[in-house]
Amino acid sequence: IKTNFIEKLPLLGPSEVCLNAEVDFDLQLNNTRADSIRWRMPFGAINISDTTEKSIKILYRNFPKMVDSIVVVAKSGCGLLRGSRKLILADGCEKLFIPNIITPTTSDDNAIWDIRGLVGYPNFELLVFNTWGAQVHRQANSYTPWQGKSNGDDLPSATYYYVLKLGSGAKPITGSITVVR
Repeated sequence: IKTNFIEKLPLLGPSEVCLNAEVDFDLQLNNTRADSIRWRMPFGAINISDTTEKSIKILYRNFPKMVDSIVVVAKSGCGLLRGSRKLILADGCEKLFIPNIITPTTSDDNAIWDIRGLVGYPNFELLVFNTWGAQVHRQANSYTPWQGKSNGDDLPSATYYYVLKLGSGAKPITGSITVVR
């Protein structure tokens, strides 16, 4: 049975995605009332939002193909409406890895705080706070591994707390980083 769609609707969202990144899609109904809406997830994606009629937030856990699509079909009194968006795995994406300790006085791999995978998040903001909530470090949009310093001065051995905002409406990632000197 062939399905005829009466109208193709715009589906807003990114065309490149990274693994473990939250992605928002929004169906533009253009003054059309939809009686029901059904989303088809790309393989490896899960719905993590409170899905509304016309928007969805998904998280990619697996991306076995280099190209996939997200598709939405809306049923209205006039017939079927369809929106789709072709998705590709963005170049340079790697799984986000945030170490929880740095040892700046050594020459090993833990000498700097090297958060891997931020290349897939060009609009990120990283904030680091001490135990009392004072901000000791901030960077955004371009990542340089942190050496446990604030304004050029070595911070003492302690546990610090970070907020990593990935942009595009993703929930911030929080945690701790311990500096051992």
